Amino acid sequence: MKRIGMFFWAVCLSGGGCVEDHRAGQGCQSDIDCPAGQRCGIYAWCEPVVDGAMADSSAGEDEASGPVEEVDESIVDAPVADGDMAAPSDAEDGWQDGACHCNGLDEDADGQVDEDCALARIVCADEESACGLFGEFECVDGVESCRLTQSEDQRGMPRDEVCNGADDDCDGIIDNAENSLMPNSLLVECGTEDGTCEKGVLACRNGEYVGPCVGEIGPSNELCDGLDNDCDRRTDEDFNLNTLEHCGACNVACELDNATVVCTNGVCTVDSCRDGFADKDGDEANGCECEVRAETCDGVDNDCDGEVDEDFWQSPLIVFIVIPLVITRPMGSECNVGVGNCRELGTWICSDDGMQGQCDAEPDLDASRAETCNGRNDDCDEHTDEAVFSDDDTCLGRSQQGQLVEGQCICNARGDIHCAIGEGQERALPPGEEQPGDGRDNDCDSAVDEAQ
Repeated sequence: MKRIGMFFWAVCLSGGGCVEDHRAGQGCQSDIDCPAGQRCGIYAWCEPVVDGAMADSSAGEDEASGPVEEVDESIVDAPVADGDMAAPSDAEDGWQDGACHCNGLDEDADGQVDEDCALARIVCADEESACGLFGEFECVDGVESCRLTQSEDQRGMPRDEVCNGADDDCDGIIDNAENSLMPNSLLVECGTEDGTCEKGVLACRNGEYVGPCVGEIGPSNELCDGLDNDCDRRTDEDFNLNTLEHCGACNVACELDNATVVCTNGVCTVDSCRDGFADKDGDEANGCECEVRAETCDGVDNDCDGEVDEDFWQSPLIVFIVIPLVITRPMGSECNVGVGNCRELGTWICSDDGMQGQCDAEPDLDASRAETCNGRNDDCDEHTDEAVFSDDDTCLGRSQQGQLVEGQCICNARGDIHCAIGEGQERALPPGEEQPGDGRDNDCDSAVDEAQ
């Protein structure tokens, strides 16, 4: 036989004797949750019916059996430890009045033997397993026994162990963790894992989880360290992260090279550059990275203005289309040297000393020849078609009426030969035909009377 529970408290009901609050049976909310022959007791556990009473002990009155009186606490038995129930050797050696010691002795010297065991009506179970059949504890002639009040088909079934003071999984151990032989070894997590906090565990004691929360790391005062110290799912919320010391995050200083800085919305930006430096690339992350120096012709933007060797570019070209169009000619653009027939094309480059730009070509002086009237600078000087005719080169030009008129041979700006007549050479006529013997170059071919 097995008594149920670690400690036993007998509860007496009016007209129905006493039952033990053993906390080892089946949990319930009403009688229909309990097996046949049991009812839902005042502690929400199924218990055997006492003297046929089927009242819901959580209510004050039941329609089937009439009113149920409140528990008379004055006659609640003292706790009795599970295990051997041998009585003390005499009435004065550790005896407590009302305790059930089934030993056939009159320990309280009242002329009755084991009468408290009959009063207690302790709930018991057979010893086949922890999920045995329930019954009532009996003490007859000092011998303990369990009078079963359930049939074999009412034997309990194992279920997951929970912290309730009962052996739910029927392994003979109350509130033990899986694969553990220790009673009350069930644990449950407590605390939180938010931020820097860590969870701990609560232990199961007497059918409920109790503190302290072992192993827990709880909240602490918030620090400016990028962590959620107070475990409220916010980080560094107590600190201003728009300062030069804490910009965007704790302990992230707002510092940029060669610059005066500001921290705005958690971002460190350049407010102004120090004298002699510029933010050439516009990248806030590297501050004012460019040191301003005098521009030299070396392929480098020395003065940090975004242009390279701009002080040494060729003079721009101005092209008139509808409006003047200025064409810049930086380093590497096409250039030319020499004039007229001697002109050569090249590329604009820096001089070896880096002090000027220059064209890398040389003029072709071998291409120079005597000037003729062709609109080109044949002799590679500063003039075109100059001195082709002298003042002595007179001619006869034919007017629109077909008359020959005396004039002067000229070469116009287009490289065309004309016979100009009148003061100021108001009219220019095509050269006439050569007239033999008149001493003129009538056809303006620089030869006189060549037809003679």
